[in-house]
Amino acid sequence: MLLLVDSRSTHSFVNATFAARIGAATTNISPISVRVANGQRLNCSGVSELGVYDAVLGVDWLAQHSPMQCDWQLKTMQFEDEGKTVHLTGVRSDGQPALGAMDAATLWQMHDSNEIWGATLLEIQLTEPSPDSGQPIPPTIQKILTEFSEIFEEPTQLPPHRQYDHAITLEPGAAPVNCRPYRYSPLQKDEIERHVSEMLKTRVITHNMSPFGAPVLLVKKKDDTWRFCVDYRRLNQVTIKNRFPLPVIDELLDELAGATLFSKIDLRASYHQIRMREGDEEKTTFKTHLGHYQFRVMPFGVTNGPPTFQCVINSVFSGPNRKFIITFLDDILVFSPSL
Repeated sequence: MLLLVDSRSTHSFVNATFAARIGAATTNISPISVRVANGQRLNCSGVSELGVYDAVLGVDWLAQHSPMQCDWQLKTMQFEDEGKTVHLTGVRSDGQPALGAMDAATLWQMHDSNEIWGATLLEIQLTEPSPDSGQPIPPTIQKILTEFSEIFEEPTQLPPHRQYDHAITLEPGAAPVNCRPYRYSPLQKDEIERHVSEMLKTRVITHNMSPFGAPVLLVKKKDDTWRFCVDYRRLNQVTIKNRFPLPVIDELLDELAGATLFSKIDLRASYHQIRMREGDEEKTTFKTHLGHYQFRVMPFGVTNGPPTFQCVINSVFSGPNRKFIITFLDDILVFSPSL
């Protein structure tokens, strides 16, 4: 007997050919709808054509004969049935796997005798990977990349002051917010020093002495590196909120009706492309074991960051907005019905 033990099958089934061969008595029952591996649904009464297998043993059979001992390495099952120990041995393949060839007549004969249930034709070609195997950049695209190469370079200076510099306006009577720093391990202190050093080099922060002060948070990312954050929650509590509206996602999706081509623009360190309003930099002060620092650009984590950024984006793309561009904060989507 060739049995298929299938823990994903709720019921057990016997091959009609096998049942007739051993003279098994069958009883007619109401057919049940069975969904098979390819997703197709078949009406079955427990006896059906199972191809190469004599029977399929499902969860109902496994539950009936539990407990049992299974050795998946040796492909054996052992259980007790009516006081007797039953051993089942799986089909084992000895030696190294090998591929052989046969003619069509032999294949068809094996199919007719039910020795083959299914077959797949594979064509394998081994190729050495090439570092230059990527598709070449079309000349028109390369021309654009060359013409606007400065856009893709790392920034070497601060963005200019604009009309929409980020402001932090405190509620009337609010005192400067000053919080104690958190406790950090030596490893975390090394990470803080590294981030502070990088931000000093790019001039997005500067040393200061201020009555304000927020603690630093290090958040572990999926790749086991650290994300440098500042805990501005206390500052946000006493900040007057900017009620500038953010786009409604469903309405943005409505704008894409009929579009078939899409290009997404991803901004590098988006908040850091907006300057802090002069006089408000000290409110962004954060504390480290090295001292106090303040941001010269809009930091992540401040309560009015999203409204400020959306206001700037709306101003920059006021012309093409909704015609072939939609924006949501730093996510910019260019769409078109055709080339």
